[in-house]
Amino acid sequence: MFSRTLFCSIIILMLCVISSSAQVMQVHIGEEILSFEVSGIDSITFTPAAEEPPIIIIDQDSLYFGQVVIERNRELMLNISNVGVDLLIIEAVELAEGAFSVDFDNPIEIRAGESHQMLVTFSPMEVGDYIEDLMITSNDMDNEEILITLFGGGFIHDGQDHYIYDITDVNMSVIIRTATIDGESLVENDEVGVFTPAGLCSGAGIIPPEFPNESVGLAAWGAEQDRDNGFHADEALSFRLWDADAQQEVLTEIEVFNGEPVYSSNGFLVIGLSAARE
Repeated sequence: MFSRTLFCSIIILMLCVISSSAQVMQVHIGEEILSFEVSGIDSITFTPAAEEPPIIIIDQDSLYFGQVVIERNRELMLNISNVGVDLLIIEAVELAEGAFSVDFDNPIEIRAGESHQMLVTFSPMEVGDYIEDLMITSNDMDNEEILITLFGGGFIHDGQDHYIYDITDVNMSVIIRTATIDGESLVENDEVGVFTPAGLCSGAGIIPPEFPNESVGLAAWGAEQDRDNGFHADEALSFRLWDADAQQEVLTEIEVFNGEPVYSSNGFLVIGLSAARE
């Protein structure tokens, strides 16, 4: 592929009038010779067409998965856009084998003005913190390689899950920075549930040992086609807190740090929660 700066210099153009009587002109472009008749033309100005390359834009430079129970997983979407003109090709994705994985088998083509959602999964097998770099290579010559930092943590959940819900094929990511009941933070093995307007639990997160120093993440699961087993587009999210020691569920208020508390497939929301017992 020609670089942008060398493209014009590689083309050598020679214009020669061979015979004024025959009015035949030859154009030499590299090793190729083009001949054609002209009439009443003294000169020709050649201006190479400007390149209109692809331009890659990735919204995030890192993905934080929060604390995840070991031997379970959490999925996040990486949004890749082409704000250039030519076709953007994601040629390679490099990620060390381990707790993180990415859904990439073949080169991905992204047309001008379009985006692609790349699925990244975190599946911790041991207690501890995890961090890896994801390398994305494309045909954007000004930004061929982009590094995305992936990080999260794994912890053990000893109790039985309070909230039960369906896991479907689409979800919205929610990060919970704080969660309190009567001003006191939730503790290990407490839970946060997310509910549809109809009162259906459609996702939950278990509070890790280091909360709130370590955020908790959960997926708000979307409904499958022709079913009401999750959220539908633009439905409001509501949350409930489960106090494991008191065996009590409490309704909560939402403080939004990033995003909107309405469901959107592959959406992202960062919140704090506070509740008061009646």
